[in-house]
Amino acid sequence: MRFLFTTFLFLLVICLFSCENKSQKQAKRPLSPELQKALADFEIAEDFEIELFAAEPLIADPIAMEVDANGKVYVVEMHGYPLEKSGTGKVKMLIDTDSDSYPDQSTIFADSLVLPTGIMAWKNGVIVTDPPHVWYLEDSNGDNKADIKKILLTGFALSNPQHNLNNPIFGLDNWIYMAHESSITPIIYKEEFGDEGTEIYFPNRPEPRLPQNANGRNVRFKPDTYDLEMLSGESQFGQTFDEFGHHILTSNAHHLFHEVIADRYLRRNPTLLVADATQSMPDHGDACEIYPITQNPEHQLLTDVGVVTSSCGVTWYLGGLFPEKYKNMTFIAEPVHNLVHADIIENNGTSFIASRAFEKKEFLASKDAWFRPVNFYVAPDGALYVIDYYRQIVEHPEWMAEDMGKSDKLYNGTDKGRIYRVFPKNTKTLPKFEPLTKLNDKKLVELLKSPNIWYRRTAQRLLLDRKNVEAVPLLKEIIKKNESAESVVHALWTLEGLEVFEEEILKWALKNENAGVRENAIKIVEYELNKKLKAGAGVTKAYVYQLLDIDNLKNDPSPKVRYQLLCTLGFFNDEQSLQVRNELLVKDIEDKWVHYAALSAAQGTEIEVFDFAVKNLTHQPSEGKALLFANVSALIGLGDDQEKISQLMQKIMQNPAQENAWWQAASLEGLSKTLAYKYRKSENGKNTSFSNSNIFENEKKLLLSNLGIVKTTDLGKAILNLLEIIGLPDANTCDPFVSNALAVLNDKNADEGRKALAIGLLALMQPEKYMSQIQQVINPQSPIDIQKIAMQALSKTKGTTVCSFLVQEWRNFTPEVKEEAIEVFMKNRERTFFLLTALERKQIPTTAIAWHNQVRLMNNDDVSIRKKARSVLASNESNKVEILEKYKNAFDEKGNEVNGLKIYNTYCAQCHQISGKLGKNIGPDLGTLRNRQPLSIALEILLPSNSIADGYEYWAVTKQNGDRIYGIISTETATAITLKDLAGKETVIPRNEIAKLSASNTSIMPTGFEQSINPQDMNDLVSFIKSYRE
Repeated sequence: MRFLFTTFLFLLVICLFSCENKSQKQAKRPLSPELQKALADFEIAEDFEIELFAAEPLIADPIAMEVDANGKVYVVEMHGYPLEKSGTGKVKMLIDTDSDSYPDQSTIFADSLVLPTGIMAWKNGVIVTDPPHVWYLEDSNGDNKADIKKILLTGFALSNPQHNLNNPIFGLDNWIYMAHESSITPIIYKEEFGDEGTEIYFPNRPEPRLPQNANGRNVRFKPDTYDLEMLSGESQFGQTFDEFGHHILTSNAHHLFHEVIADRYLRRNPTLLVADATQSMPDHGDACEIYPITQNPEHQLLTDVGVVTSSCGVTWYLGGLFPEKYKNMTFIAEPVHNLVHADIIENNGTSFIASRAFEKKEFLASKDAWFRPVNFYVAPDGALYVIDYYRQIVEHPEWMAEDMGKSDKLYNGTDKGRIYRVFPKNTKTLPKFEPLTKLNDKKLVELLKSPNIWYRRTAQRLLLDRKNVEAVPLLKEIIKKNESAESVVHALWTLEGLEVFEEEILKWALKNENAGVRENAIKIVEYELNKKLKAGAGVTKAYVYQLLDIDNLKNDPSPKVRYQLLCTLGFFNDEQSLQVRNELLVKDIEDKWVHYAALSAAQGTEIEVFDFAVKNLTHQPSEGKALLFANVSALIGLGDDQEKISQLMQKIMQNPAQENAWWQAASLEGLSKTLAYKYRKSENGKNTSFSNSNIFENEKKLLLSNLGIVKTTDLGKAILNLLEIIGLPDANTCDPFVSNALAVLNDKNADEGRKALAIGLLALMQPEKYMSQIQQVINPQSPIDIQKIAMQALSKTKGTTVCSFLVQEWRNFTPEVKEEAIEVFMKNRERTFFLLTALERKQIPTTAIAWHNQVRLMNNDDVSIRKKARSVLASNESNKVEILEKYKNAFDEKGNEVNGLKIYNTYCAQCHQISGKLGKNIGPDLGTLRNRQPLSIALEILLPSNSIADGYEYWAVTKQNGDRIYGIISTETATAITLKDLAGKETVIPRNEIAKLSASNTSIMPTGFEQSINPQDMNDLVSFIKSYRE
């Protein structure tokens, strides 16, 4: 009885049960001077107050909390961060023994956890994520200790603690969702955090199983039915949902993004390559500027300062307590900058757009450099609880200066931790809280109407646990009364979880005035029908269409409802569903997600989609239409049906002489990209899969014959690109076109577009034979674009003869032409050595090699090239002490920003942007450095391998056919990864073509930059970086 009594007393904490308002209650609570100062250091939005809920010694190192149905509060403590794996993690229970609405005791509910990352109430206990396991913990005898400990899932990577499985949430659709991303490849702490995980599985079940570490994507599961799925997105630490179940994610500098297309839709068409299944939401961009107020901030060497860099704990506030103007608000914790950032969310087509809630200030910020918000919780009282890890250093030593990684400061604050409660000013007390487990079904169903997500979610979960059929009519009544959209969707999904599927109820929901209700009703129809089909039940498509009333829904005013209808109808490929698909494509053609949804269901009908697009979408060009033509053609090209590919080429080239050929060019480019993935050229330049001259022979002749009559250069280039992949027809067919190309090349009056196509054709024929004619075009009198095209043509020649020409004429080339010439040198191993020899002999100055090309040379996969490149380009590479000594006094005076811009454009812009501008988006945005100390910025630039920025590891992909592709992994989906190379070009690689994936242990930016930039120039560069604003 003592346990139940203290639990009930603690319920008063949750309900703020007092005749006084909150601020009066807090004022009477004695706090230590340290804690009083912590509260005084906050600046919070003017409509709100903040109070201390719990602090040390009750808790320490808190990273997550949960309140169960009986009001018991659990707090997860991660003491081991950043390096300790000996099992110091705990789950504590907080108790209020004196009824003052604040906990005054804590007890250890569970210990010996490694690096626990999240908690969720479930059944009579809690689910805790502690990689590699997902645990179920329960106190079965009332002593506040977990005596039941069961592994629900296992196999997740125990990687760097910032990148592990975390934050389980019970979703609206009755699945348990867990945030998760790829394990990282540590450079420094390989032994501690080099684990890459295994297959994911239920320990007591052989099936189902997910791939190793779930391919680094979010995971959802149902413990009772042993359902287990990967999702299409990934999230670093934290995840959230809006009231209608849209999944919102976060990751470091990318503080808000939405998983738009679900993995179950992508899986039904394995040939569809979607580079990224998520949509970035902020209108103020990723790595956006933020406004800390910290005094004496603790920023480490490799920390981005002044912009979002450590976003975590994303929470869509659904507590029902905040004023109306704060509806649809999300919060992210930014521990590095000691603040909480807020955004207001609005619908934007199939996704959302996020805008700053406050201009040039934050929702909550502290002057205290040790304030480390990492997570949030919306409790039964509707307040927002802010979980403060409270550490001196929150960065991981993997990305810190070496001395800090070994510093005693690393664990300063591990005996501390706070949880704050944020609520509107003048908040009065709320009704008395009752343990939900004591409520009957009627009262639980009534709680689905609550404005607070805690009550709705908990009541739904309890109703599913009970499985009482008596609740069914009550749930139906909720739907029919339609007092709020939130209550209706929870009632619908509770019925789904109880396996109640009634046509009448769904028809009510499908006609609801709220788009979120209609969208969820469509999902439930999809779920239920898939269940029936799996069970072998006979379900006619006519029944589905009648139930969905697709003639009405296809004209729904909400883009999200139309999109969900399109996704769901993709499981029924018949004439009626295809007709609706086509209508929705036309209606929402500018939305790429609509393309993906339609094409995910198009397997076997791609030609029909193309025909429809030609008939209905070619009259006026648009970006969305061109993208659709490219996507459909690419999808056909990835298939195994060569007859369909031939058919597509013929359809594209039916009328090449028309002015309105934009869609033909887009189609050929899309086809070229996917055929290039499938058919790589061999070392002798011949296409290995088209060595049989009969393959596409008619199409080759058709393409070549149309090259001379096209009216647009874009279409001509697209024809040449495709011919380069599939090969040329026989010599007799080609000869007349060669003669014509040579004539155009010698015609001074020929327009630039015709000359470009002529050069391109000669390069495809026998570039060695026509080398002298092509070389003659590379002169100052020729337009720069023609010179560049000619240089690209020369790269297709064999041997090193062309290299001699380049060295001889080097001084006569303009900078842009020199850049193309370097590409000619780097075409193969033999030419690369020719370049390095020319650099060594000073026939070409090392300053002519752009920095990203120096990266390519000094990190080359060929050991002999890499060794020679480092010898030539960084022969006098300095050590860290020498670099520090050389530059430490460079920043005594303000630098010249004008000269700094010139240096930036020369050395940095090839790989970096600054605040999203001025350069290529390959490496980290240098705008994130602007608030660091000048020497810190310089050392980051000069010692890049001191630590490799998270997300910018340089990867090598070995394909099944032996080809190797290099770059940064920019996105991952269920079916593919996307590599971005050092020129910014992205390559989508199907997962089933990957034989090996490995990361380099050195930065893509090599050392030795100190040989190219003196201290004064470095001061100018740093001054420019710190001063630049958009």
